[in-house]
Amino acid sequence: MDETNIYIIGNSQYIKIGRSKDIDTRFMNLQTANADKLRLLYTIKNVPNNMEGHMHLICERYKVKGEWFEYEAINHLLKNPWFKENLIKV
Repeated sequence: MDETNIYIIGNSQYIKIGRSKDIDTRFMNLQTANADKLRLLYTIKNVPNNMEGHMHLICERYKVKGEWFEYEAINHLLKNPWFKENLIKV
């Protein structure tokens, strides 16, 4: 099974839920491409590759565009015991 890491990054308005084997490099690349200051908010380490898509579906009602969601999506995820236990606040 291929595994990856999940990150939740926030700017002044929205959060991005994404995946990467190397979160630090991905964060730097996103920051370079974003005029707004980004913050790494949460991570989940070593999950199946399909976890990102699963999280996007769970947060669908908060979707703004692509992988960007309203901040309320975090609270929505944290209502689930698995995410409450496994989302690591950075």
